[in-house]
Amino acid sequence: METAKWLKDKVTSLIESGGFEEAVPYLERLLLLPGTNPYDVCFAHFTLGEIHFDAGRWFRAQKHFQKVVDIGGDDPFALLLLGQVYCAQGKYHKGREILEKAWSLKPNDPAIDVSLGTCLCLQTEFNEAEEIFRRVISRDNSVHEAHLGLAQSLMGQHRWDEARKVLEAARERFPLVLVIRQALKDLEKIDKLEDFYNWITEEDMEGDPNDSDDWDILPIKLARTALVEMQFPPEAIESADRIWEDYLRIGASVPRVPEVWAAGIMYTVARLYDRPEISQSELARKFEVSAGGVSRVFRTLSDELKIRKGDPRYRRSKHS
Repeated sequence: METAKWLKDKVTSLIESGGFEEAVPYLERLLLLPGTNPYDVCFAHFTLGEIHFDAGRWFRAQKHFQKVVDIGGDDPFALLLLGQVYCAQGKYHKGREILEKAWSLKPNDPAIDVSLGTCLCLQTEFNEAEEIFRRVISRDNSVHEAHLGLAQSLMGQHRWDEARKVLEAARERFPLVLVIRQALKDLEKIDKLEDFYNWITEEDMEGDPNDSDDWDILPIKLARTALVEMQFPPEAIESADRIWEDYLRIGASVPRVPEVWAAGIMYTVARLYDRPEISQSELARKFEVSAGGVSRVFRTLSDELKIRKGDPRYRRSKHS
């Protein structure tokens, strides 16, 4: 007989191995289990909300995060995610209301500040947004979203030169975050207010793989840089090159968000070279993407190239 503990352990195991979607039915069964305590119910709703949020299923995510708030009270992080879901659906007024409540409970949290600032920009409240983004940067200069948000709020006020300086400084500080580079390119093309939002969301950054940026090359460039930073041997970089060459030749999916694909390449190489300390979550943080996205790319590469642990096609150097 399934117990709440068994179901939670199963979910934890699946998520740790990147099986986010596979965890969904176990979480739903946990919610249906008679006598489940409120803590476990919150755990199930919160985890389901995160999975649906990551997959872009906004309405489902909204329902689960609202349940967390209804059951567990006004938790700042649950309110943050609920506010983000409303904004993702274009319900900016409601999103702002919820994010302001989250901010009142935890006023120095950079994630809440950045989300509230972004919501204000979407409502064209650029002056208020600028104050928020500057406050975040003054506390912690390492939050790249705050630099992007500051540039966005300055552009909303037609302060083009100031926005360009912010983005140029951010490009130097965050070389792996391609959205900053794209924002600089967009700044050159902007001629009306509606174009400001070309680079706000990951989906909008997907771009055209046939454009002048050569999106096919960017993922492997990012992956190579990060592999060197994380002290992989030269043959691992060659392995990454071969994986990407083979994928571009036979892969069915079109490479889009470069950071997600770079992280997926890295995780694939880490598995080949027995680096268990490198997790999908760590790579997601490094590339500023979602862990679910890293998992999807890893599975795509593994399935379409039929890669297995220690695969001799990719584990050995070309020169060995």
